[in-house]
Amino acid sequence: MDVGRGGRDTLPKGEARSGRKSSDVRGIGWAMAGARDGASPYTKQLRASVSIYCYLIFLPEKRGVMAKAYWIACYREISDPAKLAAYGKLAVPSIEAGGGRLLARGIAAKAYEAGLLERTVLIEFDSIEQAIAVHDSPGYQAALAALKGGAVRDLRIVAGA
Repeated sequence: MDVGRGGRDTLPKGEARSGRKSSDVRGIGWAMAGARDGASPYTKQLRASVSIYCYLIFLPEKRGVMAKAYWIACYREISDPAKLAAYGKLAVPSIEAGGGRLLARGIAAKAYEAGLLERTVLIEFDSIEQAIAVHDSPGYQAALAALKGGAVRDLRIVAGA
């Protein structure tokens, strides 16, 4: 926070260093903004600025840090292991070239509820956009063409927490 003449805040009223209005902050922002405690306007602004700073520090996704993304592929049935092997030879290099990291792949150790003891694959990406771009890339589409008819699976792209 800039402090100018006489120790007063030089930011426009209601503005925080992030460019957000203090009214944009929910929860801690309202409680710290001194909305009902009779505090001076300067104290209210200071509290709002501190609350927004805390908001931006403790919620990384609000600072522009994107959550990681994950491909989760759950196979329901593998009808042609040769097609699955051909898919793997094409898919793995394409996924890794696009920034994907294989975290787990293999038969599930244990399945609960409606789960099946079939192959499961978990791949991490730096962002949802990267995961989608790899899926839609020509290299991965060629791998999918090689797999066609060889397996029934459910592939989901999920944002990390």
